[in-house]
Amino acid sequence: MGNGRVLSGFVAAAVAVATLGFTSGTASATAVGSLTDPAGDNGTGLDPRGDIVAYAGGSNGAQVVLTVTSRQFDDPQTSTNWINGYAFIYFDLYVEGGYDDYARIVMYNDYTTVVADPEFPCSGVVPSWNAAASSYTVTVPTTCFGNFSSIQAYASFDYETSSTFSSDDTELLLVHNTAPAGYWMATAAGRVYSFGGVSFYGDAVPSFGSSIVDIEPSPAGRGYNTLDDRGRVSEFGDAEWWGDATVGYTNGERATAISGTPSGDGYWIFTNLGRAIAFGDAEFFGDMSHVRLNGPVLDSIATPSGRGYYMVASDGGVFAFGDAQFFGSMGGVRLNAPVMSLVPDPDGVGYWLVASDGGVFAFQAGFRGSMGATRLNRPVTGMVPFGDGYLMVGEDGGIFSFSSLPFFGSLGANPPPSPVVSVAAAV
Repeated sequence: MGNGRVLSGFVAAAVAVATLGFTSGTASATAVGSLTDPAGDNGTGLDPRGDIVAYAGGSNGAQVVLTVTSRQFDDPQTSTNWINGYAFIYFDLYVEGGYDDYARIVMYNDYTTVVADPEFPCSGVVPSWNAAASSYTVTVPTTCFGNFSSIQAYASFDYETSSTFSSDDTELLLVHNTAPAGYWMATAAGRVYSFGGVSFYGDAVPSFGSSIVDIEPSPAGRGYNTLDDRGRVSEFGDAEWWGDATVGYTNGERATAISGTPSGDGYWIFTNLGRAIAFGDAEFFGDMSHVRLNGPVLDSIATPSGRGYYMVASDGGVFAFGDAQFFGSMGGVRLNAPVMSLVPDPDGVGYWLVASDGGVFAFQAGFRGSMGATRLNRPVTGMVPFGDGYLMVGEDGGIFSFSSLPFFGSLGANPPPSPVVSVAAAV
């Protein structure tokens, strides 16, 4: 439980990327960033009405707003060239996370007004223009994209009269969205439940004869990987697949945890025998596969830097690799219940362990609370970082939050048919 496309209809110019800020909680759809474009770069002697001189875009959480400014404005409702269908602006959107990876909006004239291309399956797109600013704008509800992490927005303005033709295109804008807050929980059968602002991206299908053992969020919080005990990884949303582990069932080995790298371009798979297997940009820093363990490794998690990781065994033994620091363990102490998970303190010093009875053990980390003195309906199966503290989950889907972040709900009052085995948080 750890924590090249061809554009049709025009030729793409050399691309420059600008990062735009993101403003939340505003009522207006104000663009939050812009790019300038050289005047006259559409060609000498060509119609200036098709010459883009600026491009702006951004999001206020509810809408994505894209605006093209031309060197000379031409009214779509009165211009013969617009009415005859010779003028149009393409907005091509490349979506990371969310529902679709590509969408196109075409602003053109249907003899009455500028409209959004009906091929883009989204209602509520609002086109507009401003003669004083020589600009053309489309406002797109973010519900068209879901909880996207970013949108690359490209624009091209084509303009034709009976005697001339003009075409100009813009650089890509990178419009960012804030990450949603919430969490997912996964059952042994692969059912995934979402709570808070995170989206549901799909249920996992375990390998034949196996069970799901872990769910890991993507860095952007808009997807997740699942792991089954045979080492098979599935990807959902913007999470990526970097390979499956081959575990030795004949010697009793089972995959128990997956933990991603900060970039999202790799992950580690850990097994109950203390083996660490690196994929993508994850690096191998050592493991416990050569040591006889007093208890199986049930959880592992990477450090925030991605330059190390922790393993924790059921007897409370803690093993640190890479830049992970050892601050103590429960190894050698008689426990009332097996230790299930380890969560590093977000300040980089210390960590917490949780046992299946909800008891929490703090090492160089402030004690936030536990369920150790409470009679639980089902045992705790895991714990993950959550804001300034931790979030633990029970087999019945009960969530216990010890953090300044809000509680987003649980399944405790309506347990699923298959036990919950893991929780993953996006904050």
